Amino acid sequence: MRRVVTDTDVISEALRGKNTQVLDRIAAYVGEHGRLDVSEITWFEVRTGLLRKDATKQLEAADAFLRGTKLLPLRRRALDIAAKECARLENQG
Repeated sequence: MRRVVTDTDVISEALRGKNTQVLDRIAAYVGEHGRLDVSEITWFEVRTGLLRKDATKQLEAADAFLRGTKLLPLRRRALDIAAKECARLENQG
């Protein structure tokens, strides 16, 4: 399995703890790579969503989960590529 940056949706599914397929894939990935890698945007999105809902227990669980990940800093080139791809996909429908 190649190293990837873990998406916000995957983290959210893992935190819900109900999707065994996602949990199994994460376990296999961490077994191979030692940890998940998340971007600063994912960290922000997960925490913002839980703070918005005032979900204190879930926020504590999310913080514990995210502490076990590597937080990847954003770079301008990556943001430019992501913005172009997002616009292309939205325009595509």
